[in-house]
Amino acid sequence: MPEIVSNTVSVYAFRVEGDRPWYLLLRRAQGRKLEGAWQAVHGHIEDGETAVDAALRELKEETELVPHSLWAVDHVERMYDPRKDKIRLVPCFAALVAGDAHTSGEHDAKRWLTEREAMSLFTFENQRAALAVLHRDIAQVIATGGDPSEFLRIPFVRR
Repeated sequence: MPEIVSNTVSVYAFRVEGDRPWYLLLRRAQGRKLEGAWQAVHGHIEDGETAVDAALRELKEETELVPHSLWAVDHVERMYDPRKDKIRLVPCFAALVAGDAHTSGEHDAKRWLTEREAMSLFTFENQRAALAVLHRDIAQVIATGGDPSEFLRIPFVRR
């Protein structure tokens, strides 16, 4: 029977310019798992960490960005890993950031894209679904001057 695990997070970083959200995508470097795939920030939850702690740490490690605000995306990525016979559940976060991202050794390129452009580059349907929910419920609301649901906002200490 497959094991159900939840030991990774996805962080969808976005910034607002004018009245439009722009989403950060990172391309996996050569020699890495999923080489050449475009993705959001993604990483493992370390022992003793919460998913929120992991999201903030991974965003900083992979991009050197610290969010102005953090939101829970009302979507959990899910997929079956046939190599390990595991069902993976991945909580998703939205991070409103400013400035530009740097890439770590895990990635060899970055792009800031519109929702439509980002959708076309993602490999997995779960990524497109998460971005659609984020765009509708959080980023587009912020970009047009609104406030997303307070139930989705995650308080954190900026470091």
